[in-house]
Amino acid sequence: MLNAYKKYWKNYFNFKDSSSRSDYWWLILANVIIFTILLIFSIIAIIAVFPSFLEAISGSSIASKSSSNSSSVWIFGSLLIAVILFVFANIIPAISLGVRRVRDTGLSPWWYLISVLATILYYLEQSTKQSWLSGLSIILQIIMLVIFLFPTKYFHKNK
Repeated sequence: MLNAYKKYWKNYFNFKDSSSRSDYWWLILANVIIFTILLIFSIIAIIAVFPSFLEAISGSSIASKSSSNSSSVWIFGSLLIAVILFVFANIIPAISLGVRRVRDTGLSPWWYLISVLATILYYLEQSTKQSWLSGLSIILQIIMLVIFLFPTKYFHKNK
């Protein structure tokens, strides 16, 4: 897993080569683990900060806040920044990895646009409340999942 994670960051802007199934899925697992850890700590920080937030809204004296509450706010803010940085830092290498994985199956890298379209449809559905967009987004995401599961040069061999 560590080797796949190193390759992921080393190939940050590499859209030309290919990426094996194992490299792809080990990286997905590593990112899920990292994001889950950040999320758990963020939830703990939210729980710690929430009472102070309620006190501030209800008009309680800010001077009565304990130092532990202010440190909870500091920790929560730091974790929030870490999550945001983690997500933004992974955008380009994740796209690069997806393009390389599609190329590895023997398909044109342009097939990765299905994934981009699925993401756009998801956010469009969130803003317009058109439920059919969500269904279409899910179908496109399933198509990409199936493509990512194919072995190396699968489509190249079957032409």
